[in-house]
Amino acid sequence: MKKSLILSVLVGSAFGLGAQTQDGFRIKADIPGLKAGTEVLLVSQERGSKENLAETKASDGAFVLTGSVASPTLCEIRIKSLREGEMDKAVCLMVENTDMAVSAAHIDSVAPGFYFGTSGLRQEKNVKVDGGQAQREYKEYTDYMYPYTFASKEAHFNTYIDENRDQSPEGSKRLKAALAAANKQESAARKRFITEHPGYSISGLYWGEILNSPFSFTASELDEIESKLSALSDTARMSFISNKLDYARKYQRNAPYTDFAALDTVGTQRKLSDFMSDGRYVMIDFWASWCGPCRLSIPHVRELHEKYGDRLEILAVSVDSAEKPWRKAMEQEQMTWTQLWLPKDMVAPVQNAYQLGGIPYMLIVNPAGQLIYAGHDPDEVSEILEKEL
Repeated sequence: MKKSLILSVLVGSAFGLGAQTQDGFRIKADIPGLKAGTEVLLVSQERGSKENLAETKASDGAFVLTGSVASPTLCEIRIKSLREGEMDKAVCLMVENTDMAVSAAHIDSVAPGFYFGTSGLRQEKNVKVDGGQAQREYKEYTDYMYPYTFASKEAHFNTYIDENRDQSPEGSKRLKAALAAANKQESAARKRFITEHPGYSISGLYWGEILNSPFSFTASELDEIESKLSALSDTARMSFISNKLDYARKYQRNAPYTDFAALDTVGTQRKLSDFMSDGRYVMIDFWASWCGPCRLSIPHVRELHEKYGDRLEILAVSVDSAEKPWRKAMEQEQMTWTQLWLPKDMVAPVQNAYQLGGIPYMLIVNPAGQLIYAGHDPDEVSEILEKEL
């Protein structure tokens, strides 16, 4: 991308200050029990930066943070612990250049900076933040998302943290399915909110993140998103989103696939186009012998191979840096579908064409030669193939 989010946000006068109401922010906090000398930081939480925007030390039960932002910015007030082994406290808020007030009944009621489960999420409601249109919008967003976020965190705790969880194969499968469903509902709720509130600063932030996922939107969907985002008054953020829209248009869903070459098991160079035929879908599974999640997904791929047979051509494309580990893993996994290898000198064109940044990474090309899916989730692959086939 041309710019990271934080660079776009901080370029101040180049894009204007949108809905900013004064030259800087002043955040005054009243939290009984907060000891004098406690270090307090204001840290940007926007992707690409954890920059400290302000810092101070508390007096008894109070502190003031001052500074400026180029546009409303998602931040965390981080209250450092004075006691060894005790978790720092944290307050999330949208900061803009206006007077803001933070209050809580006591420092012990403030949520920790990191937590499992839902207790910390409940504690987040103990803190009141006032001041600024962006913060009012953010409060509306967090209230809307609360039941979905709660369900997601609860499912994560049940799946990985709960000491009394069912750890049998059937129990683990059930818990993971519940977690996947909760995460999916949370993502859908977030997308629903930002679609219905396109002018909100928090919506602009999350649209920027969503648009960073290649091959997620069709041309018509991008046109609709761009039209909705015209309501966004945050001009600095809109400049960043414009770059994201350009990226999404370059890598849009349903675009024609890009051909590439790899080596088969006898060392012959084969192209993706060699495996395209009328009426057949092609799934490309990028993996490596050293990639744990890749190896764990192989049984899932095997199920797809057995289920769809000749209707689905599956290409397992290894990105191992050496040939020997690839061949050893093939033998261990006993994969009966087409196996290809991308040596180092053949990887770059594939990375550029498909934005290959992590594995496992799966692509689906329909019989018309259109790329209809790109992602890391085998369950999503199954859902799409179920609909298509």
